[in-house]
Amino acid sequence: MRAALHSHILLWFRRRKVTENWTPVPPIPRTVAGSELKPRSAEQKITPQAEYQEDNLYHKYECGRISGEMPRPNVGGDNWGGYDVERLRIGGLARLVLERLPYLHRCTPNYCLKDRGSCRFFFPWAETPFQCYDLNTERVALQRRLVEDDQFVVPHNLFVTMTGTSSINVLPFDPTSGADNCRNYASKYASKPEK
Repeated sequence: MRAALHSHILLWFRRRKVTENWTPVPPIPRTVAGSELKPRSAEQKITPQAEYQEDNLYHKYECGRISGEMPRPNVGGDNWGGYDVERLRIGGLARLVLERLPYLHRCTPNYCLKDRGSCRFFFPWAETPFQCYDLNTERVALQRRLVEDDQFVVPHNLFVTMTGTSSINVLPFDPTSGADNCRNYASKYASKPEK
Protein backbone atom coordinates (compact mmCIF):
# COMPACT_ATOMS: atom_id res chain seq x y z
CA MET A 1 0.00 0.00 0.00
CA ARG A 2 1.46 3.34 -1.05
CA ALA A 3 1.87 6.12 1.54
CA ALA A 4 1.49 3.66 4.40
CA LEU A 5 3.51 4.13 7.57
CA HIS A 6 6.96 2.70 6.85
CA SER A 7 10.63 3.21 7.58
CA HIS A 8 13.91 3.01 5.69
CA ILE A 9 16.70 1.45 7.72
CA LEU A 10 20.34 1.46 6.63
CA LEU A 11 22.46 -1.32 8.12
CA TRP A 12 26.20 -1.82 8.22
CA PHE A 13 27.60 -5.31 8.76
CA ARG A 14 30.73 -6.59 10.39
CA ARG A 15 33.53 -7.41 7.95
CA ARG A 16 34.81 -10.94 7.50
CA LYS A 17 38.44 -11.82 7.09
CA VAL A 18 38.89 -12.40 3.34
CA THR A 19 41.30 -15.12 2.23
CA GLU A 20 44.30 -14.03 0.14
CA ASN A 21 43.46 -16.05 -2.97
CA TRP A 22 39.85 -14.79 -3.17
CA THR A 23 38.66 -13.11 -6.35
CA PRO A 24 35.27 -11.36 -6.52
CA VAL A 25 32.38 -12.71 -8.57
CA PRO A 26 32.47 -10.83 -11.89
CA PRO A 27 29.51 -8.54 -12.61
CA ILE A 28 26.97 -9.20 -15.34
CA PRO A 29 28.27 -7.28 -18.38
CA ARG A 30 26.30 -4.34 -19.74
CA THR A 31 24.40 -5.16 -22.93
CA VAL A 32 21.65 -2.54 -22.82
CA ALA A 33 22.15 0.27 -25.35
CA GLY A 34 22.52 3.84 -24.09
CA SER A 35 23.29 5.14 -20.64
CA GLU A 36 19.85 4.63 -19.09
CA LEU A 37 19.53 1.90 -16.48
CA LYS A 38 17.37 -0.93 -17.84
CA PRO A 39 16.97 -4.62 -17.05
CA ARG A 40 18.89 -7.04 -19.21
CA SER A 41 16.94 -9.12 -21.69
CA ALA A 42 15.93 -12.67 -20.88
CA GLU A 43 18.08 -13.83 -23.82
CA GLN A 44 21.28 -12.65 -22.11
CA LYS A 45 22.43 -15.76 -20.29
CA ILE A 46 24.89 -15.65 -17.41
CA THR A 47 27.89 -17.95 -17.58
CA PRO A 48 27.60 -20.52 -14.77
CA GLN A 49 30.33 -20.53 -12.15
CA ALA A 50 32.96 -23.26 -12.49
CA GLU A 51 32.70 -23.88 -8.75
CA TYR A 52 30.30 -22.37 -6.24
CA GLN A 53 31.39 -19.06 -4.80
CA GLU A 54 29.50 -16.58 -2.64
CA ASP A 55 28.71 -13.10 -3.88
CA ASN A 56 30.91 -10.21 -2.64
CA LEU A 57 28.25 -9.18 -0.12
CA TYR A 58 28.24 -12.53 1.73
CA HIS A 59 31.93 -13.21 1.27
CA LYS A 60 33.07 -9.89 2.76
CA TYR A 61 30.39 -9.28 5.40
CA GLU A 62 28.43 -11.18 8.02
CA CYS A 63 24.82 -10.60 7.00
CA GLY A 64 21.58 -12.49 6.58
CA ARG A 65 20.67 -14.06 3.24
CA ILE A 66 18.64 -11.80 0.93
CA SER A 67 16.36 -13.70 -1.41
CA GLY A 68 14.60 -12.90 -4.66
CA GLU A 69 12.99 -16.33 -4.94
CA MET A 70 9.75 -17.90 -3.80
CA PRO A 71 10.42 -20.51 -1.11
CA ARG A 72 10.58 -24.05 -2.46
CA PRO A 73 10.97 -26.95 -0.03
CA ASN A 74 14.09 -29.04 -0.54
CA VAL A 75 12.98 -32.67 -0.64
CA GLY A 76 16.15 -33.93 -2.34
CA GLY A 77 18.84 -36.18 -0.90
CA ASP A 78 17.49 -38.86 1.45
CA ASN A 79 13.96 -37.64 0.83
CA TRP A 80 14.11 -37.87 -2.97
CA GLY A 81 11.06 -39.64 -4.32
CA GLY A 82 9.25 -39.22 -1.03
CA TYR A 83 8.03 -36.32 1.01
CA ASP A 84 9.34 -34.67 4.12
CA VAL A 85 6.04 -33.43 5.54
CA GLU A 86 7.60 -30.81 7.82
CA ARG A 87 9.65 -29.25 5.00
CA LEU A 88 6.65 -29.20 2.69
CA ARG A 89 4.49 -27.64 5.41
CA ILE A 90 6.99 -24.86 6.21
CA GLY A 91 7.71 -24.29 2.49
CA GLY A 92 3.99 -23.99 1.78
CA LEU A 93 3.49 -21.58 4.69
CA ALA A 94 6.41 -19.41 3.52
CA ARG A 95 4.98 -19.27 -0.02
CA LEU A 96 1.58 -18.31 1.37
CA VAL A 97 3.09 -15.47 3.44
CA LEU A 98 4.91 -14.09 0.39
CA GLU A 99 1.77 -14.29 -1.73
CA ARG A 100 -0.57 -12.70 0.86
CA LEU A 101 1.72 -9.88 1.96
CA PRO A 102 2.92 -7.60 -0.85
CA TYR A 103 6.10 -9.54 -1.72
CA LEU A 104 5.03 -10.03 -5.34
CA HIS A 105 5.46 -6.82 -7.31
CA ARG A 106 2.63 -5.71 -9.57
CA CYS A 107 3.46 -3.00 -12.09
CA THR A 108 0.87 -0.21 -12.26
CA PRO A 109 0.65 2.85 -14.52
CA ASN A 110 0.20 5.14 -11.49
CA TYR A 111 3.32 4.01 -9.62
CA CYS A 112 6.28 2.22 -11.16
CA LEU A 113 5.31 2.78 -14.81
CA LYS A 114 4.43 6.46 -14.41
CA ASP A 115 6.04 8.43 -17.28
CA ARG A 116 8.16 5.37 -18.20
CA GLY A 117 8.15 2.53 -20.67
CA SER A 118 9.43 -0.07 -18.18
CA CYS A 119 9.23 -0.67 -14.44
CA ARG A 120 11.47 1.62 -12.40
CA PHE A 121 12.26 -1.31 -10.09
CA PHE A 122 13.42 -3.41 -13.07
CA PHE A 123 10.64 -6.02 -12.86
CA PRO A 124 10.32 -8.62 -14.33
CA TRP A 125 13.83 -9.85 -13.54
CA ALA A 126 15.52 -12.34 -15.86
CA GLU A 127 16.88 -15.71 -14.77
CA THR A 128 19.97 -15.35 -12.57
CA PRO A 129 21.63 -18.63 -11.49
CA PHE A 130 23.67 -16.93 -8.75
CA GLN A 131 23.69 -13.55 -7.03
CA CYS A 132 26.02 -10.91 -8.50
CA TYR A 133 26.21 -7.24 -9.45
CA ASP A 134 24.43 -6.28 -12.71
CA LEU A 135 25.98 -3.42 -14.71
CA ASN A 136 22.73 -2.98 -16.70
CA THR A 137 20.74 -1.91 -13.63
CA GLU A 138 23.67 -0.99 -11.34
CA ARG A 139 22.09 -3.15 -8.64
CA VAL A 140 22.67 -6.54 -7.11
CA ALA A 141 20.86 -9.13 -9.24
CA LEU A 142 19.54 -11.65 -6.75
CA GLN A 143 19.49 -15.36 -7.44
CA ARG A 144 16.35 -16.23 -9.43
CA ARG A 145 16.60 -19.79 -10.72
CA LEU A 146 12.99 -20.37 -11.77
CA VAL A 147 11.86 -17.32 -13.75
CA GLU A 148 8.19 -18.30 -13.91
CA ASP A 149 8.07 -18.32 -10.11
CA ASP A 150 10.64 -15.65 -9.20
CA GLN A 151 10.57 -12.78 -11.72
CA PHE A 152 8.26 -10.53 -9.64
CA VAL A 153 9.45 -11.47 -6.11
CA VAL A 154 10.52 -8.45 -4.03
CA PRO A 155 13.91 -8.78 -2.23
CA HIS A 156 13.43 -10.10 1.30
CA ASN A 157 15.01 -12.03 4.14
CA LEU A 158 12.95 -15.16 4.69
CA PHE A 159 13.44 -15.28 8.48
CA VAL A 160 12.32 -11.65 8.89
CA THR A 161 9.43 -12.25 6.48
CA MET A 162 8.14 -15.25 8.42
CA THR A 163 8.24 -13.44 11.78
CA GLY A 164 7.05 -10.00 10.63
CA THR A 165 3.46 -8.87 10.45
CA SER A 166 3.94 -6.70 7.37
CA SER A 167 6.13 -6.76 4.28
CA ILE A 168 9.78 -5.93 4.90
CA ASN A 169 11.75 -5.30 1.73
CA VAL A 170 15.52 -5.73 1.93
CA LEU A 171 17.59 -4.01 -0.75
CA PRO A 172 21.22 -5.18 -0.91
CA PHE A 173 24.07 -2.95 -2.09
CA ASP A 174 27.29 -4.43 -3.43
CA PRO A 175 30.19 -3.29 -1.17
CA THR A 176 32.55 -3.02 -4.15
CA SER A 177 30.38 -1.51 -6.89
CA GLY A 178 27.27 -0.20 -5.18
CA ALA A 179 28.67 2.32 -2.68
CA ASP A 180 27.47 5.33 -4.71
CA ASN A 181 23.98 3.84 -5.06
CA CYS A 182 23.84 3.25 -1.32
CA ARG A 183 24.85 6.84 -0.55
CA ASN A 184 22.29 8.21 -3.04
CA TYR A 185 19.52 6.00 -1.64
CA ALA A 186 20.28 6.97 1.97
CA SER A 187 20.54 10.71 1.25
CA LYS A 188 17.35 10.65 -0.88
CA TYR A 189 15.26 9.26 1.97
CA ALA A 190 17.02 11.20 4.74
CA SER A 191 16.27 14.50 2.99
CA LYS A 192 12.71 13.63 1.88
CA PRO A 193 10.20 16.09 3.38
CA GLU A 194 7.14 14.91 5.23
CA LYS A 195 3.80 15.33 3.49
